[in-house]
Amino acid sequence: MIGETLVEQFDTDLGKQVFEQLEKLLAAGQVVFLFDSMDEMPRADYGARFEVLKRFADQYSSNNKLIFACRKLDYRERFESRKVIIDVFSRGQIKQFLKNMGLPDWKVLYQKLIDRKLGYRELAENPFFLKLIATYWQEKQTLPENQTVLFQEFSQFLLRNFSEIQMSGSPSLWSGVRRSL
Repeated sequence: MIGETLVEQFDTDLGKQVFEQLEKLLAAGQVVFLFDSMDEMPRADYGARFEVLKRFADQYSSNNKLIFACRKLDYRERFESRKVIIDVFSRGQIKQFLKNMGLPDWKVLYQKLIDRKLGYRELAENPFFLKLIATYWQEKQTLPENQTVLFQEFSQFLLRNFSEIQMSGSPSLWSGVRRSL
């Protein structure tokens, strides 16, 4: 299923290349999976989906990072995972974060993010999404159309860097990708 998703989303040899190396990367403990929106999984087969995710987590979580996220606790406690709650940023914290990123036009971005009419305020209050949005802005000087576009662009960024790392064999590139996260 993961391989199909990679190929489907990126419709290039890159998705297939990453999937073909997935077992090796999992064995080496070099994978971070973010399973977001656990509360949005279809209810009809939730139990079966949960069991597949549980088996995957049991098999690979000791060496890799597996993150299961949702707005509310909507997964079974049998995951036996640590819980982390990301508190929302205040307007002042959003402003400080953007200033600290060193964006030359951070004030323009800040005004767009806090404008409730544009619909980015809730995303900007989340530190993870704020980092993604600010990075997107830094690259494109515009805001993404929506959250899906934001994730697709970020995934493309990670896969491009993965491809460059594989071609060069340079661990310093991987360090740069980690720092950018």
